[in-house]
Amino acid sequence: MIDVENEIYGPIAQALKEQFPGVTSTGEYVAAPSSFPHVSIVEQDNYMPTERMDSSDTERFAALMYEVNVYSNKSPGKKAECREIMSFIDKMLYARNFRRISLSPIPNLENATIYRLVARYRAETDGTKLYRRERHVLGLHLNGERRKKIYRRYFYAGKVSLEQWKRISVLR
Repeated sequence: MIDVENEIYGPIAQALKEQFPGVTSTGEYVAAPSSFPHVSIVEQDNYMPTERMDSSDTERFAALMYEVNVYSNKSPGKKAECREIMSFIDKMLYARNFRRISLSPIPNLENATIYRLVARYRAETDGTKLYRRERHVLGLHLNGERRKKIYRRYFYAGKVSLEQWKRISVLR
């Protein structure tokens, strides 16, 4: 198993403490934090992508999914505090080639004075570097028509160059 959790969590936790004095952070989920603001950064998934498998019987890449929970009970301003902390973490994870796949507030039914914001991020790693991959854009596992449809959408959104579009449009 490729394990890079310490390389992800450690620097982010250190930077959080420098940027936001008084913030606490953990590398595991906490249902009810003892102090606020609180951040948990948890590796929720680590698996070997099937399209990266070969016959070597060794894991060369791992797909990672991290969940970040930010809690605040600041009155007033708990939502703003959570968003400010999450924005800081977001920039740090993007700098490490993660991409955010979701961001949403979670209502706390037991204690409405606590605001919780949850984000999930994905990346792939070889154990040394982190890669931001969009498997459907690479199109390696898609048939020709599906691949062309996806590239067309990305071309019109400005994410695929004209040369890439020309190259992919001739594939069948």
